[in-house]
Amino acid sequence: MNLQLDMELLDYLKAQGYRYCLSKTTLSANDQVNIHLTPVKVRPYHRKLPKDYDTYFKISKEPTRLAKGVDGLKVIVSLDKATVKTYVEHTLQDVITTGSSLMIIRGDERELIK
Repeated sequence: MNLQLDMELLDYLKAQGYRYCLSKTTLSANDQVNIHLTPVKVRPYHRKLPKDYDTYFKISKEPTRLAKGVDGLKVIVSLDKATVKTYVEHTLQDVITTGSSLMIIRGDERELIK
């Protein structure tokens, strides 16, 4: 599953023990630059990256800068369903305990839940 990178997701991944992100960069039909990150816990061997990946980053460096937002870039994190499930549960629990609000985004639709 794919989620858009933000600081909350990045902080969660760090807390779960992820230390690096594999990275691949693509260009969409409308000239949108997309960076696809896949978090990993062990440092990848730079000469034998998995197929389709350009490079990797330490999670505390470039992904942190990207999570703060860069004009013209869309940064997507690829996660397995179990990690997404625990992240969503963690986020909902945080919303419940802190009384904060949650923004649900589906395509161009946005819904604020308080």
